[in-house]
Amino acid sequence: MDFFGYFCTIMAPTLTIITPAHNSADHLRMLYESLATQTCLDFEWIIADDGSTDYTRRLADTLAAQRRIPVRLISLDHVGRCASLAAGYAVAEGELAVCVEPDRFMPDDGVEAILTAWRGRSGDHCAGVRGPVALASSMEPGREKISALRTDLLRRAIIPQTFPGEREPDHTLIEMQAMDGRTLVETPVPLCITEDRTDGFEVRPSAWRRFKTSPLTAREETRIKRNLAHIPLLQKLRHTLALSLIELYLKIK
Repeated sequence: MDFFGYFCTIMAPTLTIITPAHNSADHLRMLYESLATQTCLDFEWIIADDGSTDYTRRLADTLAAQRRIPVRLISLDHVGRCASLAAGYAVAEGELAVCVEPDRFMPDDGVEAILTAWRGRSGDHCAGVRGPVALASSMEPGREKISALRTDLLRRAIIPQTFPGEREPDHTLIEMQAMDGRTLVETPVPLCITEDRTDGFEVRPSAWRRFKTSPLTAREETRIKRNLAHIPLLQKLRHTLALSLIELYLKIK
């Protein structure tokens, strides 16, 4: 066993980076290179492959064999995005875990920024670290933020059910449950970089259209939001009302 392999067996990483992948081989190489050049290597990378039919799995094995960073592959049978993340959280060895999409990459000091902020936390009520996502064209922070959260909290979350023929449930519901009532350490340093859209905006179906095409998913998401323990009373009442209306819709549909 070489020094890299020996080091990885005796040292548990502080951070686990999880990438849910489905036919994502064309993007993974860029993300890998950004991870291999981090200023801090106190992390592991888990690729949760969700039934890919391209060369994602072969590529993951090739990258792991290079031994530049610890790479682990989880092979799943097209279980969905949320379940793929849950599988990653279940085997993650890091104290913190962060989801980085396959078509994104991390700045050279991304891992270092997370761990530096985490070392400055106070109390068990802290859920993790949150920082901005930068745009590739300017490297300036955008509106979106990304969170590296405690793995133990992520493992306790209820995984939203996936319904055939409907859209994927929002995977951020897992993070919402982990953060429920807990604080986050904010860092101004971008933790992730995303490519800009050429049209300058993202087209998203209306809320009514998303609900009408995926009512069972909407019910599942609303139920999870309503059951959060530390949300304001008015918000809980709003989710309760929405859930009642969804149930009524499903009965008369």
